[in-house]
Amino acid sequence: MLQDTFDYNENWVLNASNQQVIWDSTGITITDDRDAALKLRLMAGGLFVTNDGGQTWKNAVRGDGISTDILTAGRINTSEIYIYDGAHSSFRWDNTGINAYFTDDSNTNFGKYVRFDRFGIYGCNEETDEPDSEEAIWANSNIKFGLTWKGFFLRGGDGNNSSLNISDDGEGIVFKIKNKNAGTSLEISTDGMLI
Repeated sequence: MLQDTFDYNENWVLNASNQQVIWDSTGITITDDRDAALKLRLMAGGLFVTNDGGQTWKNAVRGDGISTDILTAGRINTSEIYIYDGAHSSFRWDNTGINAYFTDDSNTNFGKYVRFDRFGIYGCNEETDEPDSEEAIWANSNIKFGLTWKGFFLRGGDGNNSSLNISDDGEGIVFKIKNKNAGTSLEISTDGMLI
């Protein structure tokens, strides 16, 4: 039964009309009839590819993974990609954006991150609700800095009590500096007037 399966698959591969297949001591080599420079070779070490007729080969797939050095794609589904720093996940690319997480020697803090998404780039230093809009990013006191389409803000460790905002109010650029703890605030309007 198993031999019949091998025979069937061998017959199917060998009868393809747009390729040449050679099965020898170097593995199985498949050459594209439309472009002889394009070849694939399958052997115990992995799946190798060449685009120069076999002068050089690149290992595309190994037993331990897929090489991203030769990845070509029109789209990559990023529903969940993790990049590890040693034993800990330092970066994650998922539906929330590209996230860089704070990592120390013992673990990854998924509540402390810098994120790049469709709203901009911003950083959070503790667990918080996922922002679902640019306004939510600006309103969330746990998000300590942000550069969005609206502008730039930087908050002190005390949330909204001290901050620097540079934003566009639709009329022009507005600068705001405040320190509620010290009772000071400075705002410069679009026409250069102190508010």
